[in-house]
Amino acid sequence: MAEGPPYGKALREKHFLYKDGYVPLNHGSFGAFPRAVKDEMIRLLDQCEGDVDGYIRYVYPAELEKARQIAADLLNVDSSTVVFVPNATTAINVVLRALTWKPEDVIMYLDITYSGFEKTVEYIVESTPASAQLVDIKWPCETDELIAAFEKTAQDIRAKGQNPRLAIFDTITSMPGIRLPYEQLTRKSKELGVLSFLDGAQGIGQIEIDLGTIKPDFFTSNLHKWLFVPRGCAVLYVPEEHQAEIRSSIPTSHGYKVPPRPGQRKVNNPFPPATGNAFHELFNFVGTTNNDAYLTLSTAMEFRKTVCGGEKAIIDYSINLAKTGGDKAAQILGTEVFDNKSGTLRQCAFANIRLPLEYGDGPGQIPPEDIGKVQQFIAKESVKAGTFFAFVFYNGAHWWRISTPVMLDEADIVWGAQIMKGLCERVRNEEYASQ
Repeated sequence: MAEGPPYGKALREKHFLYKDGYVPLNHGSFGAFPRAVKDEMIRLLDQCEGDVDGYIRYVYPAELEKARQIAADLLNVDSSTVVFVPNATTAINVVLRALTWKPEDVIMYLDITYSGFEKTVEYIVESTPASAQLVDIKWPCETDELIAAFEKTAQDIRAKGQNPRLAIFDTITSMPGIRLPYEQLTRKSKELGVLSFLDGAQGIGQIEIDLGTIKPDFFTSNLHKWLFVPRGCAVLYVPEEHQAEIRSSIPTSHGYKVPPRPGQRKVNNPFPPATGNAFHELFNFVGTTNNDAYLTLSTAMEFRKTVCGGEKAIIDYSINLAKTGGDKAAQILGTEVFDNKSGTLRQCAFANIRLPLEYGDGPGQIPPEDIGKVQQFIAKESVKAGTFFAFVFYNGAHWWRISTPVMLDEADIVWGAQIMKGLCERVRNEEYASQ
């Protein structure tokens, strides 16, 4: 690794902005960025305030073009296919609301699809003639089982005279946090004639992603989660063959091209002519907001290279820590890690540990109707301890998702597991009931 501090506690204390004693075991929800990136954000803010019109109209578009190129290089695609949006949820809304849906069209998705995406699908079902269909699969499963279930779902849809129009699946899911065989799912989508929307919200910075090779129809990823860029910052990838379908940003703004019609008056764009293509112009200015986070990408990438040793070193360390730290946490809690037999689900910087809590009506069990109270109790108590525990109730059990960025080490995870063990004991003693 290049010269610089070691990973773990030393890295986060020297370069990151956490309060004293804070341990970021839930990095995957909102991410973090180092002081160097914060300083760049402040520099950009000062530059804008010094000449707001000159900055927004001329400086920002030129710098945005450079940032798009960095993002495109990271994904191995042409910069003409990449734009920035505030977050992955915006990206899925841009795409699903842009497509024209027919009564026979069906959207396929998984039961571990991010809830914000699932609700977007439900809104499309409510507001258009389209319908939606879950892929019937029980987790954890093997890759071949998932691909078979995915194919069967598409075939069953067609057998009903409907059209499996688009499938949504992840690089790495949110809750529980597991790596999916997204490369195979993308290939299978192409074989089946189904459009693919690859949700990489947790992907960039956590694993290597080569869109130039796998070629999904649509892709998004948050940069503020794992790439050390400020919130909110995400990329939306749309290859040129689909860009004509993306008629508007969200919200619609100056980049929208008004279609000609009799009597239509011309609506001007008050900004200087945009560089790049029409897709870029749609997203260059989407209302007045502070999008300086997009422009810090070069600083974040330089930090990752010079201080953290580069993408491969970061990814290798984080995935290995998820394995060793996850195993230690499971040992402390006396449970197990969420995985399949071949171990493919754990090829990421998450470990999902089953909590030693049983739900039911029997002796020593927690009433199922108290699941929500238990979740709130553990969450609030974890904040008091100086961290945050993210967990989900899935398949009859609570699973604790541990994030393993380079700012953590095994000792941090052991510390967290001991805190969690004590909280689970307090839950069994029904302390949650009084809060």
